[in-house]
Amino acid sequence: MSRQFDRGAGGLNVSSTLGYDLPAPFPVIEFKNLRSAMAFLSYGYEHPEQRQWLPPRAQTMGMWLLLASLAMFFFGAIVAYAIIRGRPSSPPPGSVAFPKGLWVSTGLLLACSGTLHVALRSIRRENQQRFQGALIATGVLALGFLIAQAISLPQLLEGHVTAAGLKQTYGIYGIAWALIAVHAAHVMLGIIPLAVVTVRGLRGQYDHEAHLGVKHCVMYWHFLDVVWLAMFAVFIAAA
Repeated sequence: MSRQFDRGAGGLNVSSTLGYDLPAPFPVIEFKNLRSAMAFLSYGYEHPEQRQWLPPRAQTMGMWLLLASLAMFFFGAIVAYAIIRGRPSSPPPGSVAFPKGLWVSTGLLLACSGTLHVALRSIRRENQQRFQGALIATGVLALGFLIAQAISLPQLLEGHVTAAGLKQTYGIYGIAWALIAVHAAHVMLGIIPLAVVTVRGLRGQYDHEAHLGVKHCVMYWHFLDVVWLAMFAVFIAAA
C-alpha cells in the first residue's frame, strides 16, 4: 500500500490507494517508504542526512574554525621545534636519527587522503559501490598508520636514551616524540568520525545531494595529512 502525506492547514493527513482522497487544494508529498515518512514526521525532513540542527553552511564554517585552531597549535609547535633545533647549543647536524617507520606512516597517511578523495568524488557521482570501498580502504590504511607510529615511537625513545652528544640531544628527541604522539592522538580521534561515516555509508545513508558528514570527514583527514607533511619535513630537514 502506498501512502501520501499532506501538510495542509489542517495538519498531516494520510491517503492511500484503498480509497482515501485528499482535498484538491492541499499539496501532496510522496515518500518512498514508511521509514521516510516517520523521519519526516519526527524531524521535518525525509532524508536522514537532512536532520541538521544547524544549516550546512554553519556546520562547515564551524569545521573550518576547528581546523584553524588546530593549525595554529601545530604551527606554533613546529616553529618552536625549529627554533630549538637551530640554537648554537643544539646537537650538530646529522646527530638526530628518525625511525624508517615514519616514512612508511607518511605513505599510509597520503594514501588515506587519496582514498577519501575518491570516496567524496564517488558519492558526488552516486557511485555507491566505489564510495563504500574507498571508505573501507581508508579505515585499513588509517589503522596501518597507527601501527607504524606505534612501532616508531618506542624506537625514537630508544634514540633518546642512547644518543651521543650533549644533553640538548635528549631534549630534541623528546620534543619530536611529543609532537608525533600528539598528531597520532588526533589521528586516533579522526578514526571515530571515519568509522561513523563508514557505517552510515554502508547503510546507504549518503547520496550525491546529502553527504555533508563525508565532506567534513575528508576535510579533517586532509588537514592531518598537511600537518604531518609539514612536521615530518621539518624533522628531516633539521635532523
